[in-house]
Amino acid sequence: MKRSLLSLLLLAICLPALAAGPLRVEGRVLEAGSGEPVPGAAVQLDDNYLWAVTAEDGTFALIGAEKGSYVLSVSCLGYNTVKQKLTLAESVKDLTVTLSLSSLALDEVVVTAETSKDNINTTQTIGRTALDHLQMNSMGGIAALLPGGKTINPDLTTDNSFSLRSSGSTAGNAAFSTAVEVNGVRMGGNANFGGMSGTGTRSITVDNIESVEVITGVPSAEYGDLGSGMVKVTTRKGRTPLSIVGSVNPRTYEFSVSKGFEVGEGVVNLSAEWARATSKLTSPYTSYTRRGFTADYTRTFAKTLRLEAGINGNIGGMNSKNDPDAYSNEYTTERDNLLTPHVKLTWLLNRSWVTNVSFEGSVYYHDNRSHFHGYNSYASVQPSVHAEQKGYWMADALPLTFYSDRITDSKELDFSARLKYDWLHHWGSVKNTFKAGLQWKADGNVGRGEWYEDPSLAANGYRPRPYTDYPFMHTFAAFAEDNINIPIGATTLNLMAGLRWENAFINGSPYSNLSILSPRLNAKWAVSEAFSIRGGWGIAGKLPSFYILYPRQEYRDIQTFGYTHGESTSYIYYTMPYSMVYNPELRWQRNRNSEVGIDVSALGIKMSLVGFYNVTEGPYEYGTVYEPFSYNVTGTPEGYTMPSEPEVVVDNQTGTVYFRAADGYFAPGALKVTDRTFAASRRQENGADVHRYGVELTIDFPEIKPIDTQVRIDASWNHSHFS
Repeated sequence: MKRSLLSLLLLAICLPALAAGPLRVEGRVLEAGSGEPVPGAAVQLDDNYLWAVTAEDGTFALIGAEKGSYVLSVSCLGYNTVKQKLTLAESVKDLTVTLSLSSLALDEVVVTAETSKDNINTTQTIGRTALDHLQMNSMGGIAALLPGGKTINPDLTTDNSFSLRSSGSTAGNAAFSTAVEVNGVRMGGNANFGGMSGTGTRSITVDNIESVEVITGVPSAEYGDLGSGMVKVTTRKGRTPLSIVGSVNPRTYEFSVSKGFEVGEGVVNLSAEWARATSKLTSPYTSYTRRGFTADYTRTFAKTLRLEAGINGNIGGMNSKNDPDAYSNEYTTERDNLLTPHVKLTWLLNRSWVTNVSFEGSVYYHDNRSHFHGYNSYASVQPSVHAEQKGYWMADALPLTFYSDRITDSKELDFSARLKYDWLHHWGSVKNTFKAGLQWKADGNVGRGEWYEDPSLAANGYRPRPYTDYPFMHTFAAFAEDNINIPIGATTLNLMAGLRWENAFINGSPYSNLSILSPRLNAKWAVSEAFSIRGGWGIAGKLPSFYILYPRQEYRDIQTFGYTHGESTSYIYYTMPYSMVYNPELRWQRNRNSEVGIDVSALGIKMSLVGFYNVTEGPYEYGTVYEPFSYNVTGTPEGYTMPSEPEVVVDNQTGTVYFRAADGYFAPGALKVTDRTFAASRRQENGADVHRYGVELTIDFPEIKPIDTQVRIDASWNHSHFS
């Protein structure tokens, strides 16, 4: 199978390259109704072929097109995107495209997730008007627009994550393997030590989003480090009028402002958003605040080099510090700061062997610092053991009542760079698109880690954990994919085959060379304009998170001596660090995804029915390995009278305890018994496979003209089991 895929991809790129086409497509983009030119509109022939940006008078020119059939796409912020089929046998001049304003006040708007009939896999696209209609304050709300999706109570105090085609939080859960990208920046999660619950979304601003693309089918080989699907968020870029938006519900206040304007020969789009949500109406002090911002700059040089650069971010967090109802002055604060600078360069070469070359670079920085100020009260003196070495140690004593401050400082820092090659070519009526690329990514955490502000007040058994001790995880990937459209009589067959290779390098880790090969296939047969059948199969690998790669060092503390003398108590503990057991058979968690669907259009009714079967193979989890060890328990010697305030010391190796009065000699304790027990050491493992299968249905009925209403029915059913 792998050899066949490689042969297909090599054949596509090695076929003789012919000269770039001599045809031109020239035209003008106007605003519907007023007839005014629309400057700054993006004009494209297919997604990966020729492109141009309209001038001040709305004109554009696509130069060097080949003969064949294309989809001409014209889009601009504030307008509804227009897509139309265009067959080129000769140059086209004076083509006029009209764009209508995008507004909920229009006679016809789309307020649901759309499934394009041109997609080869299952992909839902959610536009700005649908997002405005939903009035969401968190990205998690878009789940309501997907087939069978449920409306959730808007609550920024809970950090929801996406879980496509499944739910739950067990090993192999879909949320952990659902990728989220904002303007091409992969939202982190691999460098998170807290668990495998998925990528949080509440720090993403929502009012400046232009569109959301949800891929639940077999994804392109261009995308890696995922399993269940992908959510791609695109913010507004280009010129836009001043927009001021405010919204209120019983527990959330939100306000935003945005504007896109020209700066020299480029365009800047700026936005700022403030939102505050409380967890309870009865206690408005426990709240989450989001102060989001975006800044994007776009410019085209010499009509062939397009620059897109920007930065998204958030300054916010949870806070219950000022709550007067908090018990005993306890509180929790959590910092949630986000910064994602990114840049993309696209070079339109349009040669016989290349169409576009692009470079993308990005940084993801998530500063998440939590502080818990807690009250502690005990009826008697409690021991506190914090030794980090094997042996016998004197325990500290905690006060009877005190406040302690526990800090967890996580700073995820990811770097990414990608170089991509696109080539589109026609052989008569056959259209072929090929793309290939290289990608490097580094995931790390530069936070201070976990500690107590006053180490002497740390809880019994607690040890500090600096995150900077753990090395970055580097991933190198290469991909190639071919997409071919073949007319067969009155029908069209679309085939897409891709291959992706990924390898993880971790300096100093026994798991320093994990790799995976991911073939992916999609096919679609358009029998007519009204009926098509499609299917896909593919493998996608998910990198392990730092929660799996770098487990917490655990310890077992066993009391071997204890004695109360006067107002003091002496405790001796034997500390046994648990070892992490290397598993040479550990492999990437991977998803084997497959789906079959039909798309039907008749009598004004559009229906999409998709059945899927996904298997998560070898989900990451921890196993337990028991290792025996022994320790000595010490008591006072027979007939020995303990001084009222003795000095107590212990031999760290043997566990022998010595007692001494103020002016006396050290007296050794007596060995009572040598006990044997087990240490439960952990090791990383691949768990039982998770099988998920289900059906998704969407039916759109014709518009009811008298009331300007269209009815949609959508539903989904899915089931999961382990094997």
